[in-house]
Amino acid sequence: MKSNYSFLLLLLFCACKAEDSSSSTTEVRSELALLLGQIPTELQQVFTAATVEECGEFTLINKGEINIENNTWNATNLAPNSYEQCIYQYNNWVGWKWSYPDTAEGINAYPQLIYGKKPWHNGSTTTALPIEIDQIERLKAQYAVAISRNEGEYNLAFDNWISSAVSSRPEEILFEFMIWEDYHEIIPFGDFIANVVTPNGAYDLYTGEPTWEPGGTNWTYIAFVRTSKRTEGTVDIDLLLQYLVDQAIVPSDSYLSSIEFGTEIGNSKGYAVIKSFDISLE
Repeated sequence: MKSNYSFLLLLLFCACKAEDSSSSTTEVRSELALLLGQIPTELQQVFTAATVEECGEFTLINKGEINIENNTWNATNLAPNSYEQCIYQYNNWVGWKWSYPDTAEGINAYPQLIYGKKPWHNGSTTTALPIEIDQIERLKAQYAVAISRNEGEYNLAFDNWISSAVSSRPEEILFEFMIWEDYHEIIPFGDFIANVVTPNGAYDLYTGEPTWEPGGTNWTYIAFVRTSKRTEGTVDIDLLLQYLVDQAIVPSDSYLSSIEFGTEIGNSKGYAVIKSFDISLE
């Protein structure tokens, strides 16, 4: 099987909605305005012509074999109207922005791209996934992202799922398989296992048994955390998977369900511009 999917994404960004006239709201708007001002002029033109704005929880925008999801998976722990997160579309371009209070704790959300079968979704975005791991000959991801954010918690990461069956239902999840490319103020979960070197960079491997799984699920957490942070490059997903198989961490007959890419968000504010994103799977 061979799949090669490539597209160009640009962020569309908007000023946050005024909730009241308090000084805290004014400060948030001012901070976001400064971040917005870092967008190049041509992207500001894209913003002013935005045709789709989706701020509802878990709203999807479909772009062929990619879905963009306004994933606010853990934001219900925050007070209503204390945060904002939206995804946008203009013709062939999409993006997201976020604003979470300084007092927020932990990871609140993960606005993201989805390629494949996310276990909580009914179907796959592509016929290429899910795929049995031992059937993968080559799997590379190429991306280029511009980030403008404040000093709060955030990372730029792949968050992929490995399941026991091709149906990839939540109860069939075996592993959450993350690859951190950039991060700030977030500490990886689990225990350090090893440093893993690939042709396109070195990663520290962490694993652990999470406590945040929803009812009826039970998986192991895996995170490859890049030792030299970046916001663009090529990721050797195939080699990282092969390492996990060789170390008897992941069974070779399990299924890679999805390749997902986005920003985990804690108590931060900012925007992401995904300038390019390409998956090559054979």
